[in-house]
Amino acid sequence: MLVLPLTIGHSHGIRIARFMGGKHAIFNMGLWHRDFAADATLADLETLLSGMRERAAVDVLALVQQPLRWRDVSNPMALLESQPSPNDCPVLTMAPAASPAEPISNSFRQRLKTKERKLQKLSDRYHVAK
Repeated sequence: MLVLPLTIGHSHGIRIARFMGGKHAIFNMGLWHRDFAADATLADLETLLSGMRERAAVDVLALVQQPLRWRDVSNPMALLESQPSPNDCPVLTMAPAASPAEPISNSFRQRLKTKERKLQKLSDRYHVAK
């Protein structure tokens, strides 16, 4: 029904399960069977989570930065009690005929060029093969 790519860490004696990538991911979401996700209820989620509680030896699930929808299907985790994410999980919608460079803003393009120049200097300095 689903795959949750989680890691378990410890903080202050508490075992915390989080999505892999943690704060470095723009958004996090499990891999859901589409039909299950479309029809999941709070009772279904409670059943799944109770199984995790019994087997995983985890005290807290910290599942942050999840989109409310993915490919026109609601994220079942949105049924659980939660608080709003400080990061709104931005999603870029690209027009089918758009060129790959079209959705990139000028400011972002400039930042990429700056990073590219810095990497080029490192490459030249250390004679890294291209």
